[in-house]
Amino acid sequence: MVRYSSLLGVALLALAPIQAGADVTATYQRPGAVNTAGALTIEVASNGDVRAGNDDRGYYLWTNGKGYDVRPGPGGPTVIRTADTAAARAGIRPASEIMQPWLPVDTVSINGRKGTRYFISGASHNPGAMPLVISRDPSLAILAAGHRRLVAMQESSFPGADSPERVSFREVIAQGAPIDLLGSQLVSISTAAIPSTRFRVPAAPVAAATGRKHQAATNPAAPTPEDMLHRQDRFIKRAVWASDRLWLLTERGTLSSVAPGETNRRTETTPGPAADICVAGAAPVILGVDGQLSRLEDRSWHAMQRLDLNGEAVQALSCTDQRVIAVSRSRLVVSAGARQRTVGLSTPLIGPIVRTAPFDTGTTLLLGLAKGEWGGGLERIDTSTGVVSEVPGLGGPINGVGPEPGHPGCVVATVGLVHFFPSGQVVEACGDKVRRLYYKPYTMQKSWPADPPKLPFETVPFYALTAAADGLWLAGGDGLYAITASRPITFKIMPPFEQIDGVDVSFAVPGLALVRTDIDAHVSLGGGAPLLVAR
Repeated sequence: MVRYSSLLGVALLALAPIQAGADVTATYQRPGAVNTAGALTIEVASNGDVRAGNDDRGYYLWTNGKGYDVRPGPGGPTVIRTADTAAARAGIRPASEIMQPWLPVDTVSINGRKGTRYFISGASHNPGAMPLVISRDPSLAILAAGHRRLVAMQESSFPGADSPERVSFREVIAQGAPIDLLGSQLVSISTAAIPSTRFRVPAAPVAAATGRKHQAATNPAAPTPEDMLHRQDRFIKRAVWASDRLWLLTERGTLSSVAPGETNRRTETTPGPAADICVAGAAPVILGVDGQLSRLEDRSWHAMQRLDLNGEAVQALSCTDQRVIAVSRSRLVVSAGARQRTVGLSTPLIGPIVRTAPFDTGTTLLLGLAKGEWGGGLERIDTSTGVVSEVPGLGGPINGVGPEPGHPGCVVATVGLVHFFPSGQVVEACGDKVRRLYYKPYTMQKSWPADPPKLPFETVPFYALTAAADGLWLAGGDGLYAITASRPITFKIMPPFEQIDGVDVSFAVPGLALVRTDIDAHVSLGGGAPLLVAR
């Protein structure tokens, strides 16, 4: 059955007669609505092209003999070919399949037009049931043909055996034009000429492979024993680059590494479970759950200092060539050379912290906290006194912090979350002065205001960032973004990932490595987030 209901809307207007052979525009709205928001508009060209939906929420398009699904996307419309959707769904049955048919109940009048009312299994006694009312009025013949084309297009996107509801819906639609479509009624109809631009495909369709990946994520296959074996490996806490390898630390404390061109990850033996990892002097340094720092030299771990974390779990580990800083919930430990200094935090770190983003300025540790649906923030920790102060005006999980190119003393922070819907932005913090650098809405428009007073409901989430020779690279939900001192933010589509022992890794971009982590699943209902590492 065609799932029009998510595109339907509001209000009542007068009906006008329709002339055969003309273009037709019909509007459906729910009775009693006070405005036109959410209305379903169906446009049928005299040549048979059809456009049906809502300009803000998306629409279906049949033009030049091909079907398309047009949706709000990151920075403009996303277009998916119906044929690609069908190919990706081959062998998948709809989860909402109904095994009861539509049956006629009675004859009703809708805004001056008569039609036969249908319910699934004739369930007129069910007050929650949504009706379908079909008019056989010959003046609605072109509209009826448009509906049949739309139904055929949408049915083709779910190939396979028919259910009783699907078969009967097709038979009912073949009898005429809907004047009550699942609770939304035909309120206006026009025969004015429709500009041909309304039937143009608004953007290049996404690659078929992208559609297949989306369907695989939406309808995952049953996990294999190998999938189950590697599932925990996808909960990656930290990723770093050292010794020409990508090092991956899971939340369980297991460590593995992989180099470009390798088809398997190498399990790395450690002195014990690792709590965190960073890079100092081009070598990986791990902090054990017991506070022991160890440095990798000649493929062996050499003990450094044991940091006094008072038995608390480490929340972040930061390495520079000058010092190593470890942070627990209530204290900060600085290790420089052979000396160690411990200070208590003026305010303990609280909340379900799943990821942290440390950045050492030399006098202050900036610590981004990602807490999923519980938000987060950017904490400023004085490494001499332990005084903690939050950088104001930064709502949401902070996934990355780094120096802003061309702006000494300022940092860039990335904000991002997918919890039912995506949200995020890129911000600049210069002391307590915070401003938005960039955002990208999910929209049907190809341009949007640079700095709106309020962010749209859905925006692209931004995750990890890393400093490179030419500036900063940021991992967004839809691709990679570069910030340099000489030009504005530039965008690069997300590179392809290769699954290596169950973990998605990419070395496709020179100088960068990406890996997806599922660790955010503890605190949000989104997909895997990308971690980004300079190499």
